[in-house]
Amino acid sequence: MSAPTGLTCEAINDNFQRETGRIAQGTYRLGLYKDPLLRLVSKSAFPDHMGKVVTNTIAQRTIATGSGWTDVDISNGSSVDGCKVPVKKVGYAFDQKTFNLKVQALESDWICLEDVRTSTFPEDDVNAYIKGIQDNINVEWINRYDADLFELAEHKVVAAVGLPESSGGTFPSTQPTSPLTMGILRGIHEALYEDNAGDDGDAVTDDGAPVFHVLTDRASAENLIKLSDDLRQDVRWSDRVNDLLGPNGAVVLPKKAYAGLMFHSRPFPKRFNDDGEGGYVEIAPYSTTGATKGTKAIISSAYKSAKYGSTIVFVPKAQEWLVPNANLKVGSKVVFGPQNYTGDLKWVNKYDRTCNPDENSGFFRAKMGSAVKSIVPSWGYYILHLRCNLANDLIACPTGSGYGE
Repeated sequence: MSAPTGLTCEAINDNFQRETGRIAQGTYRLGLYKDPLLRLVSKSAFPDHMGKVVTNTIAQRTIATGSGWTDVDISNGSSVDGCKVPVKKVGYAFDQKTFNLKVQALESDWICLEDVRTSTFPEDDVNAYIKGIQDNINVEWINRYDADLFELAEHKVVAAVGLPESSGGTFPSTQPTSPLTMGILRGIHEALYEDNAGDDGDAVTDDGAPVFHVLTDRASAENLIKLSDDLRQDVRWSDRVNDLLGPNGAVVLPKKAYAGLMFHSRPFPKRFNDDGEGGYVEIAPYSTTGATKGTKAIISSAYKSAKYGSTIVFVPKAQEWLVPNANLKVGSKVVFGPQNYTGDLKWVNKYDRTCNPDENSGFFRAKMGSAVKSIVPSWGYYILHLRCNLANDLIACPTGSGYGE
């Protein structure tokens, strides 16, 4: 059987180390980051056989209408019937949202057995490569969750006077004039509490108020305490000071819930600069440059100096990510190979008469797929704020203290 016309085999590049002077023992790895979103998001199964786009119903709150409480009266045979009471009607209201699957795959370069055979530290090199791919899988999920949260958030808030917000695809054009403050977060907590968020009892404060997650960069979270005199005094004299700050104030990021908020440090939240047209341009955390072999990612200087940072107030049950079933069956004779959409890494080494006749080359592959279902979009808050060295309620950064100045 001849090879298909125009078949091009995968190019195989050697990415292994060899003795050329001598190579120091071992292989060392710089990893990518992890994020609290990986453990906080809620997941379940995507429904099969319901079409490409699925609609979910969001039941909204309603208020009873009609005449209210009335005094009991005595029947008089005509205008008064003491056995009949006034009635209020409770209606039903709902919104509908649609969601659909998104899929992608990550693949490694091809690896050739003969390259492995002649390399100096093949096991170290391959293990480092596998961990690097797994890091990228985590980052792809983090970026997906982050993008979905931004898209679904009905409250895209700017830290400026009046806290302008939008529910569209971007932040309001009003530029931030303040860093993240406890006043902003308390206001959002109150709004969520009024909107019945957290009523499922997942976590509550001592007075029964719900606890919500704040996902921000470490500096912004620490500045809430370090640079607010009132807040520092509250924490300093609290009987939970060790719970909040660790023994002897060893950390400034609260370890447990404070004011109904649980703080989580994100290594690379979204950052932005002005785009010069009244909007914003997102700054990627990594840039790339050449390595001894291949291309390496380095932390971007533009990301470090970005003018604006972002914070998510996260309510897990405001949305849900749905992953397709791994084994879909259609009758007894139509059988598909098991599918994994969670990004689990597998080694692929298939026979091909032209490209892989000896089955001595292969690659790693990870398939990813999910849909995000909006459950209560009004619980979604995404905050854009200044990055600077002072954090009190809605105040400007002193001249020279702000990033991008």
